[in-house]
Amino acid sequence: MTNARSTLFIVLSPTGIDTDPLLSQLQAHPDVLCHAGMQGPLSEAGFAGLDDKTLKAARGSKELAAFKQGFPEAFLYKYVLDSRGRQAVGFAVDHGSLLDPVNARMRTVLHQDSDVHVLLYAPKNTLRAYAEDAQRRQTPPRAQVEIEPQKFLLHAKQIDRLNAYVEKFFQGHAQLKIDSADLLPSRAGATLKAVAKFLDMAPFRAAASPLKEPQAELRGMIANFPAMEAALRDTPYSQMLGS
Repeated sequence: MTNARSTLFIVLSPTGIDTDPLLSQLQAHPDVLCHAGMQGPLSEAGFAGLDDKTLKAARGSKELAAFKQGFPEAFLYKYVLDSRGRQAVGFAVDHGSLLDPVNARMRTVLHQDSDVHVLLYAPKNTLRAYAEDAQRRQTPPRAQVEIEPQKFLLHAKQIDRLNAYVEKFFQGHAQLKIDSADLLPSRAGATLKAVAKFLDMAPFRAAASPLKEPQAELRGMIANFPAMEAALRDTPYSQMLGS
């Protein structure tokens, strides 16, 4: 029997991870409506595909904001997961936003709605993502960053715990894991083919990958690399040093 409902999905990622490479691919598909957040027209991205005048009116609507606050579950389906004729509709949410108490009622609905598909988007190499984020935060930008080993270990363990929690939280849902490196040019085609199948929709049109192959080795990116090697030795994260 054909499902009369559009495929609903969320892109779930650790807080601070750049999901733009995946979202840009999803948003380019003519049969997909993908919001950058779970706030729908009240978010920075607003309603995807609407003209600027309508977007401005939606964002400035006190009635809409009051409706979201009073009836968040209804807001979720009426304004965020309204397909507007698309085959698949969803939004991105990070761990922090998902677990924020202000989103508790939406979170409960997503947990109970087993039709919602979950794209788990995270870097396989947490250390590279951590170093690249540190590079972006530097002013002025520099090629090398110094990382406090214990601070990174705390971050990595927290990411692992949250990943495990959300996977278990959505264990009754269809899930597809995507490593951020899966969108590199050498893997993007196969990855998008898997995503299209997962969301039960037509294949993606051929498009250039938004990512570039990593140019620098971590040894060259991290100024205190020997200290990181010593701190990560005999931990599950030691394998991340070699890429």
